[in-house]
Amino acid sequence: MNIEKGIPFPSHSYGRYPFTQMEVGDSVLITGGKGEADKAYNAARSVGRYKKWGFSRRAISESETRIWRTR
Repeated sequence: MNIEKGIPFPSHSYGRYPFTQMEVGDSVLITGGKGEADKAYNAARSVGRYKKWGFSRRAISESETRIWRTR
C-alpha cells in the first residue's frame, strides 16, 4: 500500500445532477418518467436543505419533469 500526497478530496456529489451549480431561476429537464423525476427531486431537496435553497418541480409530460431553483 502506497501513501500518496496532494490528491484532492472529491466534493460531495448529488449523482449526475447539476443542482449545486444552479442559480435562482435556473431549471433542468429530467427525462425518464416519475421514478427518475423523484430521484432527481430528492437530490435537489438534499442540496436545498444543506444550502438553504428552494427547489420546485412540475411535470411537463408523462416522461418529462422540470426542476427549478426558486431561492
